[in-house]
Amino acid sequence: MGTSVNKSNCSTTYESQITRQLLREGEDPTQASVKKRYIIANGKTPALEELRQAISICKKCNPKCGKKRPGRIFGFGNINAELMIIGEFPSPEDTRNQQPFSGWQGQILRQLLRIGGMPPELAYLTTAIKCNPSAFGKNSETNHGSPVAKCGINCCEFLHKQIKTIRPSVILALGPIALETLLGIKGVNISKARGQWYEWNGIPVMTTYSINQVLNSTCEATRKNFADDLVKTLQKLGLTLVRCQRAMIKKQLIELLYSTSGSLKK
Repeated sequence: MGTSVNKSNCSTTYESQITRQLLREGEDPTQASVKKRYIIANGKTPALEELRQAISICKKCNPKCGKKRPGRIFGFGNINAELMIIGEFPSPEDTRNQQPFSGWQGQILRQLLRIGGMPPELAYLTTAIKCNPSAFGKNSETNHGSPVAKCGINCCEFLHKQIKTIRPSVILALGPIALETLLGIKGVNISKARGQWYEWNGIPVMTTYSINQVLNSTCEATRKNFADDLVKTLQKLGLTLVRCQRAMIKKQLIELLYSTSGSLKK
């Protein structure tokens, strides 16, 4: 979209965690071998795979769940990501594809990141709740009051382990359910909570509206606030943005949100 964003700082985030690990081990990052970097980058894989298996057989929300309900999804992206994006729960399309943000919402999110100068392949994407609560049906054992609330309580342990393994520098929580599950709080009013920095285990957390909320809203301020929150997140990552670039990015983000709002179906 023609923005002259300086991506040099952003592109270095891919190896920043590996560099920090090398420094902790007393090694010169500029002299470290490819093999050493590979070992560090892939040291997370066994832990993530173990967690994936635990999620795949989880029956906390509904003891009747079995192999006939393969709806639990895990995460996708760069396991050494500086930015971790947490959605609320999988969409039906995510469930079919076994990947978060796999539908048109994910396409829009990736476009928004590119506009901001953040290559989406440098981020790690997941959801707070690992299955779609609506899949259990109206009479399921999850429906004690709010099935989403119960699923959030049950999934928070999985989410926390996922974050501890990925070790991102910044977390972006999309939607109230994502923030509630992450921080263990209830009754989040996203209109009041958005745009503020929270913290989880020393990691800064920005929260804002979910993609669905933005696209389904008729309020112009919602789109502007979402764009502002995304820019704040990118700046927290160290992406250098001068004032005119911030304004241009926000303008392009809003234009994209307006162009897609109402034209795409859930």
